Amino acid sequence: MSQLKLVADSGGGTIAIKAPANTTSNGAFELTLPGTGSRGLGKILQVVQGTLSSQHSNSGTTFQDIGLSATLTPTQVGSKVLLQEMIQYNLDGGSYPSVGGGFKTVRKVANGSFSDVVGHTPSNSTGPFTLFFGQFSSNDTNLHTLHNVSVLDTPTYSLGDTLTYKVQSRMYEANGTIYASFGGGNSGNTQSTSYMILMEVAG
Repeated sequence: MSQLKLVADSGGGTIAIKAPANTTSNGAFELTLPGTGSRGLGKILQVVQGTLSSQHSNSGTTFQDIGLSATLTPTQVGSKVLLQEMIQYNLDGGSYPSVGGGFKTVRKVANGSFSDVVGHTPSNSTGPFTLFFGQFSSNDTNLHTLHNVSVLDTPTYSLGDTLTYKVQSRMYEANGTIYASFGGGNSGNTQSTSYMILMEVAG
């Protein structure tokens, strides 16, 4: 294997630049000093966005799709996906003394099955929590807030595979309702829009 070795002046260490053993999976690339590499390591290669501009509600304790999703087809092998989400939501417990609900994100590679990216399927009805609000009284329980996620996902895929991400919601107890993109279904409230952004980051 050919290599180019840089040696420090005064007894320091060395840096070796070695040629790849083969050129499969885009193993070979050119580097033009002072630092422009054709592979684009660490660069954002593409950005896609999904939106949800209609209200979704879920009063059940099982996960349901809220309608927010985005799809990205990586342009290089070994890329990562920077996932960002912003969901304006309402957690309404009505006259119950406490209320809990949350979201999780799932991802599918090509025609495979969806698997968890952010959060996980709870083993029981008490978590994991995006939000649980308790006031321990008989007064109306109603909370408006934002669900924000930012995570660097490292999916395993082949070049040409499509990556599909979507968000699901559930209640943690059989009382109340969680609303995503809150507003349009309620009189006097302006419809909000929720976002999912996927960025391909060169690996």
